[in-house]
Amino acid sequence: MAKATPANSANSDAKAVAIRELTNDELLSIGTFEDALALVQETYGDVLAADEVIGNGFKLLKNKDLLVGVAFVALKWKFLPGDFGRDYTNILLVTEGGDRYLMNDGGAGITRELQEFSARTDRMGGVVFRNGLTSSTYDFCGECRSTECDEPGTHKMTPATTHYLDLSA
Repeated sequence: MAKATPANSANSDAKAVAIRELTNDELLSIGTFEDALALVQETYGDVLAADEVIGNGFKLLKNKDLLVGVAFVALKWKFLPGDFGRDYTNILLVTEGGDRYLMNDGGAGITRELQEFSARTDRMGGVVFRNGLTSSTYDFCGECRSTECDEPGTHKMTPATTHYLDLSA
């Protein structure tokens, strides 16, 4: 079967290129994820994991509670435009256990704390949080966008959590 071949094997910067295109019949024959992987391997020689060859190896942190009380170093962060007219923070961090995460936060806690720190120091990374995060849980009215509800009989209060950087020694 056709495999990938280096464009110029003498050149250390050679790029792998497919020597043929996938046909419509091959594409139509894919029935499962495993079929797709097998076709890629047959065509290109190997299957590459995007997080290893395109990304930076950091995975999106889906639950900030995993960092409550867990030491981490914030390698770098940046502020980006977010919803509701306020910024959110994009943070690359490594935990004491070696987990590598990309954490996004747009709440009133972490983003505000890092904005204040960055404004004071002109620094956008390189900070160890020995005790990780803390959190505060409260009731929130989504319609009023507040912890105070203007129409308690009509609107529903739901539990919400704000995470903060644990700045204790």
